[in-house]
Amino acid sequence: MPEPPTADPSQTIGEISTDEFMQIMLTNALSPMRVIEQFAAQVTAGGLIGVMSSGQGSIANNESGQRELYRGSKAALNMFMRSLAARPTMKARPLVTMAPGWIKTALGGPDAPYTIEETIPLLVNVLLEKQQRPGLEISRLSRQYGSLVMITPRATAPQPPTFGNRQHPAPAPPARWQAGRAVLRCPRR
Repeated sequence: MPEPPTADPSQTIGEISTDEFMQIMLTNALSPMRVIEQFAAQVTAGGLIGVMSSGQGSIANNESGQRELYRGSKAALNMFMRSLAARPTMKARPLVTMAPGWIKTALGGPDAPYTIEETIPLLVNVLLEKQQRPGLEISRLSRQYGSLVMITPRATAPQPPTFGNRQHPAPAPPARWQAGRAVLRCPRR
């Protein structure tokens, strides 16, 4: 089994072995979509289908580079979900792609700012809220004014700009963005 892509975050895509590329793309992009394709018919018409992605899969927000294979695999998953949502048979179905943030796990490591215990209730709330809304939404974990929040821009809302690191919270977004989001708060302990 190849080392995870976090073993050397500076490793470029050209340095990655073909076997490692295939394994990570299969695990992070192709396999989740195959599961969806195989089981979508078993999900009720209003039933929610979702995947776990990563903020590192954002093409627009990749300003630091590194972890190129992992980023590419999550960007591929995000694109596959966008394509799934565009299919006529899926337009009325609730779909969600969640980016839970940097979590203290074996992959995230001990320096990650969020714990599983802080994150799971937010993810569950996103799923419960999303059940009644058709179309694809992308949720991401963020820290705003001392609380952890899951931000879900609606398909009709403009995307807010990126404001940098967690230690310096962004100013409150304009009202036109607030109206287009579901913000679920979980106070930090």
